[in-house]
Amino acid sequence: MKKNRYSDWIQPQLILPEDLLRGDQPYLTQELVRKYFTETQQEFLARRFPLYCPDMRVIEKEQLPDYFHHEGGMGGINDSAIIMAYIAQYYVRWREKKDSSVRGNLKSFWYRRISRLMERLGRLEPQTNGLSVRGLVGRGRYLLKTMEDTFEQLFRIGLYHYEDLDIYNQREKFQLYGRKEKRHLFYVEKEGMMWVCENVNAAFSCHAFASRGSGSWIDVDYLSKAISKLGTRNLYIAALTDYDPWGVFIAKQIRKKFESELFDFRNVHLEILTTRDLYDADALQIEKRYLLANHHDPKDPVYRVVMKWVEAGGGINGEPYGIYSDHVNQERLMERVEQWLKGNWSNKLVTRMDVTDREWKAATRQMKTAE
Repeated sequence: MKKNRYSDWIQPQLILPEDLLRGDQPYLTQELVRKYFTETQQEFLARRFPLYCPDMRVIEKEQLPDYFHHEGGMGGINDSAIIMAYIAQYYVRWREKKDSSVRGNLKSFWYRRISRLMERLGRLEPQTNGLSVRGLVGRGRYLLKTMEDTFEQLFRIGLYHYEDLDIYNQREKFQLYGRKEKRHLFYVEKEGMMWVCENVNAAFSCHAFASRGSGSWIDVDYLSKAISKLGTRNLYIAALTDYDPWGVFIAKQIRKKFESELFDFRNVHLEILTTRDLYDADALQIEKRYLLANHHDPKDPVYRVVMKWVEAGGGINGEPYGIYSDHVNQERLMERVEQWLKGNWSNKLVTRMDVTDREWKAATRQMKTAE
């Protein structure tokens, strides 16, 4: 009988009330800090919350100004510091085998731990209207996002891998692995194009991944671990993105994530498959999108990035138009994937496009503001 890989999760969660410390005592000791955090990690954490604050499970609302004062925060209190302090203490308890793993996704941790903490400390209004079909809104959504960002920050400083904490890979169904082309990963930036990944995986036996944008760190963490287990040290990524500058940006972002020192790859190579000739002429004419709507000022960061892309050979008929990847000719795409696997494809437009990280960031901020 095949073992259920989540069988350990059904064991009772650890509840050790005797481990609770009085609220006027530091929870972490210098010995524990040195044992579980590197010097670099200690410096990172100490800049974000008082390392030697009380046990966050019993700290009182009245104590918050003493440890988490922050000008500009709601009520002068730093919510992100509260959340990071709780998670750092939880991590140490888990390493000491005094607390259970997450056993779910990050939202599970929110409902089981953080929402209750923030309600008790007066940082979040308790839900008093019984059952609700509405998702988190307002402050609840903000605090959930803060918690997710905190887990990501602690992951990026090398504190753990998501699988170590039993944080569920909820997007596993969008990840396929190849048996033949173990060094090659085909990537699309849209979950709705998972069927394309399935076609590519079936035809060429390479890895395939359908993402939301550049992919989360959880996605990349699980993908990297699975691919590394196959002995892969040089990774080749082919990205099918929208035909516009943001497609280029998204593809470069996912390469940066795979290049992280958190993973075991020696080299990560990226090719962007999307070019104008992947589309039929009718599709280019009917489905093209004007990219400078509300961004006509030459000083606008969005305008500058789009025009650099056009000048490098992008656009449609030399004009600032793009088109979604959903409209590519699938037969041409499969031919291009085959070229890439044989090492016979390179997107010259991307290499000619000279946009700095600073320009990308400015344009991205401007687009969010416009939304």
